[in-house]
Amino acid sequence: MGNTLKKIFIALASIFLVFSVQTYAAENIPKINFVGIDHSPLIEGDKESFLFTSKGYDKVQYRAFLYTESKNEWKQIMPWTNAVDSSIPYKFSYDTPFESGKYKLSVWVKRSGAKGINSNKNGDYDSYYVAELNCVKETEADRVRADGDMIPEKDTYKVGEKVVVNGVDNLRGRKGPYTFRLHIFDANEGKWIMDKDTYRENPEWTPDKPGTYVLDLWGISSNTVHLSKLQADP
Repeated sequence: MGNTLKKIFIALASIFLVFSVQTYAAENIPKINFVGIDHSPLIEGDKESFLFTSKGYDKVQYRAFLYTESKNEWKQIMPWTNAVDSSIPYKFSYDTPFESGKYKLSVWVKRSGAKGINSNKNGDYDSYYVAELNCVKETEADRVRADGDMIPEKDTYKVGEKVVVNGVDNLRGRKGPYTFRLHIFDANEGKWIMDKDTYRENPEWTPDKPGTYVLDLWGISSNTVHLSKLQADP
């Protein structure tokens, strides 16, 4: 079992442009609406990357903490970022290999350059989201290692141009062949586009509007019956 993420841009032309003109009431605060992991399962010795988006405010900053259950310990793993667009997935790569066990990822968000409306001993923030992580021991016969890159043809497409995914680099572990389903997270709308087709070799999807999307590829071997999926807050 395994899944991987890939961020793509859908543009009306070959040049990708992002612009926004918005105003916000004083009570509007950003809220995390998507937390994605680069690959699953997370196997001991793996490193992991995370994607964040939020809604409710245009320019935001993120901060992240990791809780290790075996140590009963929280630690900051990402300080406040610079200002970023809330609707464009922000990627953070955590370079420390994981040991087997249970973890929690706490992602903080606040309006860029503003003092958060909430605070604790670690500082101020507007809101936060907690995702649970489970790192398992490696047993090559039982696990699919899905830490390679997804294989779309490119990262930027035009509206109406078909996106075809040709699997994942370096899939290993449980014996193939592998088939896939392709779910799409629309970062601009904060909504999922679910793949209703069966598992197949080369899933495809055709966008009908410009925007930024996250591809969530689920892979299954001939001996696998289920896949873990992203932690996401609808």
